[in-house]
Amino acid sequence: MVITVLHAKDKIFVNIASYRDPLLTNTIEKAYKNATYKQNIVFGVVEQAYAKESLDLNSFPFKKQIRYLRIEPEQSRGCCWARSIAQSMWQNEEYYLQIDSHTEFDLGWDVIYTAKLAELKRWHDKPIITGYPHGFDYKNGVIKKHIRPKNSAVDTIQVVSENCFVNGYYVHAKGGVYDTTEEFTHGFMLSAGSIFTLGSFVEDIPYDPVLFFNGEEQSLALRAWTKGYNLFHTSNIPLYHCYDNSYRKMYWDEDEIKLTDWTQLEKNSMKRLQQIVTGEYIGSYGIGNERSIEDFAKWSGIDYKNKICDTKAYTDIEMFKLDYRQKYI
Repeated sequence: MVITVLHAKDKIFVNIASYRDPLLTNTIEKAYKNATYKQNIVFGVVEQAYAKESLDLNSFPFKKQIRYLRIEPEQSRGCCWARSIAQSMWQNEEYYLQIDSHTEFDLGWDVIYTAKLAELKRWHDKPIITGYPHGFDYKNGVIKKHIRPKNSAVDTIQVVSENCFVNGYYVHAKGGVYDTTEEFTHGFMLSAGSIFTLGSFVEDIPYDPVLFFNGEEQSLALRAWTKGYNLFHTSNIPLYHCYDNSYRKMYWDEDEIKLTDWTQLEKNSMKRLQQIVTGEYIGSYGIGNERSIEDFAKWSGIDYKNKICDTKAYTDIEMFKLDYRQKYI
């Protein structure tokens, strides 16, 4: 793999949408601390939290690099809505990183990511590095990373469940075991909490605020792929994610008060997802015209229009055996 040093002028926009998450401060601090070019990390943060539990911007020596908006939890309409607001804070930064508010970082993550993207750009105009990151635990105020042993298998490749379609046009994504490699593998699914790509992604794939939770990753993957983006997985993403939500409040907890019931937002979201995956015209939030939905079905095995899931979508998919330099035909 060609190693390309991140240019000192190139900026990375980090999209973070948070809901009453006590790990948000740590996420921002670690992203800054572990970056090689700290001065070029720009945060777009939408925090859905009460004032007493929100960020103290004055506690960050680099607060001028944080674009921030706090929203009362009652006003929230879900993670996609919040991510769309955070996206609006982008100001033509060269790179785009989207993460969740409970994320840890390897040292030099910015150089690692941009070197990987530079290698992919040699073969693909619009690559996206995505996938479910390694995990970490947060218990009793202590963070413990799950360090991956060398030459081990790791849940990296995203596939779908064998019973593919749930609630109509929604398909359930999961991690698939794939033995570790320093190379890339082609993919067809996307992790919304782990996206690294070009800054132009913001203009090409604007976040859909109508979506609520389910369907976010599936619609993003389909929209990006039909607009000419190629998805890639790698076993050494320089991120870690806290998969245990027991330490924090969730949007749909019974004691969380909302102006709009979350079940209604979910119904609206499922209707929107159906519009997207069936190719209905909904402007910039719809699918692209560089590849078709039929092309995606052939590539991935997921036929949204006919609600058919081929076995290759949840087994050892042939595309993973392709050289990452090879383009879709």
